[in-house]
Amino acid sequence: MVPVFEFDGADSTEIDVREGCITVKYQGAVCRYLFEGEVDPDYRYCYNRNGRYRVYAVAAQKLHIEMRADERRGCCARIG
Repeated sequence: MVPVFEFDGADSTEIDVREGCITVKYQGAVCRYLFEGEVDPDYRYCYNRNGRYRVYAVAAQKLHIEMRADERRGCCARIG
C-alpha cells in the first residue's frame, strides 16, 4: 500500500499514475514512487490532520522514493 498526498485543505496535488511509477506534484515539489510492478488504478482515501491521501495497492517487492523540493527553496532529498 502506498499513501499518496492529495489535498491539504486548501491546495490539491497533481497525481500521475503509470505502471512502475506514481508522480505527485505539490507547490513546486515533486515526489516519485518507483517500483517494478503494477499499480491498481483504484484507490481508497485516508485522512489525518495534514490532509487527504489516496492509498494505492502496488504489486512490488521494493519501493524507491525520490523527492525534490522547489529549487527556489534549496533542498532535495532521496530516500530508498
